Amino acid sequence: MANSRTFVDAELLTASLINAYLVNQVPNAGDAYDTGWVSVTSFAANFENYGVSLGSDHHLSVRRIGMQVELRGMARRINSSTSSSVDICTLPTGFRPAQQMLIGVMHNGTWTTGPASAGTAHTHSPINSTVLGPIVRAVISPSGVIAITQSSNFTLEVDDWVTLSGLSWFLG
Repeated sequence: MANSRTFVDAELLTASLINAYLVNQVPNAGDAYDTGWVSVTSFAANFENYGVSLGSDHHLSVRRIGMQVELRGMARRINSSTSSSVDICTLPTGFRPAQQMLIGVMHNGTWTTGPASAGTAHTHSPINSTVLGPIVRAVISPSGVIAITQSSNFTLEVDDWVTLSGLSWFLG
């Protein structure tokens, strides 16, 4: 472990006390503890948890079992931005990859097909929240920032969502 903690005599050790201590530790190879699902709370200004009224099953959460990290949940766009790189959130310390990761994510944003210069560009918008756009690139940086790249062919508008469920990586 990166740090250590000394427990005092007669201190009651509970699972929640131990997990609260372990959640911010970066494990060494061979550590096999489970942090349980930890909510991602550091959202960028343009995003929030998707389906706040739907309960925590859709909220962005991260979990570490030994050296493996898993991510689940969805984020919803709440403000528009013209920036080409759009930050979604920042992962808590102890769950961040050692190297930049490029990943494909699902969304319900707006995309364009065909070259506009040839007069054949077609804009596709989701009919409702169940229609998915093509997979787009997202980046998870070593600082924990998760961002997507917008372009002339892809944008996320207000109330559009992106799902990050099923992403997984190993630390170190």
